[in-house]
Amino acid sequence: MLGESKFFKFAYGHRFSKIVALEHGIILVIIDTTDEQQRIQRVLYNSTHDSLTGLYTKQYLYECMRKSMDLNPDTD
Repeated sequence: MLGESKFFKFAYGHRFSKIVALEHGIILVIIDTTDEQQRIQRVLYNSTHDSLTGLYTKQYLYECMRKSMDLNPDTD
């Protein structure tokens, strides 16, 4: 579908034969990990948002404030 993100994992290996020196090549494996990535994104969203209201959780807001204060310490 147009505009939809897809995620892939690539793996490769070498193929060779000890018997015949001319038989060799590369094996390429492409795995669609879109479903796994979407599950991870859902878990991350659910861990930072209230299930009833969809608003950020109090814990997430506290973490954001702490990070902001750590990055911008008061100079006084």
